[in-house]
Amino acid sequence: MFVKPRRFALPDAFYTTSFLFFLALSSTGLLGQSGAWTTVIPTNLPTARHECAFGQLGDKFYLLGGRGLKPVQAYDPASNTWITLGFTPQEIHHFQAVEFHGLMYLICAFSGNFPAETGIPFLYIYDPLSDSWFVGPDIPAARVRGSAGVVIRNDKFYIVGGLTDGHRSGWVRWFDEYNPATNNWSVLPDAPRARDHFAAALVDDLLICAGGRRSGAGTGFFGTFDSVVRKTDVYDFNTGFWTTLASPAGDLPTGRAGCSAGVLNGEVIVIGGESSSQSSAHKQTQALDPVAGTWRTLTNLNTGRHGTQAIVNNGGIYIAAGSGSRGGSPELTSMEVFHFDSATVPIGTALVAGIPGASSPIIPETEPDAVTPFAVEVSHAVGNQAILIHDILPGDDPVFALLDSLIFPFALAPEKDFVLSFNFSPEDTGWYASTVRVVYGAALDTLVIPIQAESRSGCSTDQAPTGLSSNITASAVQFSWNEVNQAVKCELQGRRLGTTSFAKRRFNVPPHTVSLPLNLFAHATTYEWKIRCACSLEPLEATGFSALAQFTTPALRAGLLTQEPWSISPNPAVNQVLIAAPQASLWSGEGPWTLELLDMLGRRLRTERFTGPQFALERNGLSPGTYLVRISSGSYSQTLPLFWE
Repeated sequence: MFVKPRRFALPDAFYTTSFLFFLALSSTGLLGQSGAWTTVIPTNLPTARHECAFGQLGDKFYLLGGRGLKPVQAYDPASNTWITLGFTPQEIHHFQAVEFHGLMYLICAFSGNFPAETGIPFLYIYDPLSDSWFVGPDIPAARVRGSAGVVIRNDKFYIVGGLTDGHRSGWVRWFDEYNPATNNWSVLPDAPRARDHFAAALVDDLLICAGGRRSGAGTGFFGTFDSVVRKTDVYDFNTGFWTTLASPAGDLPTGRAGCSAGVLNGEVIVIGGESSSQSSAHKQTQALDPVAGTWRTLTNLNTGRHGTQAIVNNGGIYIAAGSGSRGGSPELTSMEVFHFDSATVPIGTALVAGIPGASSPIIPETEPDAVTPFAVEVSHAVGNQAILIHDILPGDDPVFALLDSLIFPFALAPEKDFVLSFNFSPEDTGWYASTVRVVYGAALDTLVIPIQAESRSGCSTDQAPTGLSSNITASAVQFSWNEVNQAVKCELQGRRLGTTSFAKRRFNVPPHTVSLPLNLFAHATTYEWKIRCACSLEPLEATGFSALAQFTTPALRAGLLTQEPWSISPNPAVNQVLIAAPQASLWSGEGPWTLELLDMLGRRLRTERFTGPQFALERNGLSPGTYLVRISSGSYSQTLPLFWE
């Protein structure tokens, strides 16, 4: 497998450790045009395995799968050690794993015993940060097979060849494209010939299929091994056509299957393998110039091996595990690295889990019984690892209808986004609020996206607001006026009596009553105020200002400041509650709000942020009992009890 490394500046400590790593290498052969293989001597050894994958994720190398149930093991070049992680979810073997932005994809693998292995009918996805496995989408039933070649190009996977009936028959010429961002699977033109037990490679825009065999095509015991494919097939992504390199120069010099492949300096390097010509695994290392269509011979492996994969990193090719003889034994634990020139230090960037982000959509005002399309854009906001999106959960309000049909999980790569399409179709006038929840990542975290829209008909700006009144309580001044038809925002201006400059405050409506804290005003002072409202902002359609109204603050403020509380309904509740601002309050049009869910010891369990007069809070698996909900914005804070049944 060709893994394109990510370059970065490493700390000095890494180079010191890596220097010790290379002192531990046992060198054989001379460097030069034929290169040299060097045996890596780590401080400990991995589990022996073959028919496995070996790939890079972040700054570590990973062994995955193999015959039997095997643990995932990570090699850390910085410490020259192997780390043992959890087991695969089932026996997985005969696959070419490919990295996708910090996730490992296993496509078209086998499970089961020789010679009647069966193709795994879905993808597996491995997350190294959480050591977690996820079942990906189904492979189309008519394209299920194992032992296929897989490469990635422009964030899409390309799968070629393989066989459908274990090691007995069913070799295919199939060629497919899989897009992990949409889970779309497309059938492409067949390759010129069927082959299995090979590793595909990508050189620029050329897909190279070299080596492999048609397992079971021969007779007797050697039928598994002797039908090797020496022809080299090339697919050009620019033209969309397959070609076969001219013989004999374009034929693989040593016919063999179970070989690994990597790309260095524009050459496809085919490594090791097995065949009926010898009982030991092949050591041959041979390089193809795909432009010239010719092969050349490089230095042999130190230990012949087949049934594993290769990693290309910083001018070197690393290969580990595999079987040392034709068939399944002995399984190996060793690792070697190939260089054309002097040895290099492995490089890689430590993975940081991805986190999605989104903003609330802006939905045009919609008349009742009309339909307004709108979109919610979700982006990759944090981290360098792709994000697995496991589910999209729209709210219960049917006025917001999700139009997309999605297949989960799908992957969101860094610096990418996806768009969810909705319709807003209200039946009556008024404000509507809901949420969209995006379930993502190894921990099944949730991104909550608030949605709010208004339905109204007409727009009235003919008359200025009337009926202004002021009511002073122990803690606030309440301002009220007669409702302005279809107003969406109002502006209140106030000043001390006898002064000329007005202070302004804008807020959303409804309601048509707002409150300001009494401590904003001086004692025993008369103020005058006026108000105007708008029923459209783009373009601006607003009323004129009302006549001035007055109020006088008290000389003394007695008692504690109080405010009408928010409400929780239902309470007690089973699965969801609606937390709403009081009807006649400044706060219903303010925000943004911070909602904190606490246990009775004051420990924060969840934090949500929203704007507007209400929020739907989900239970999300909380145990029955009493909790606290704290609503805050700036200096304002209120805490309410919540009872989950």
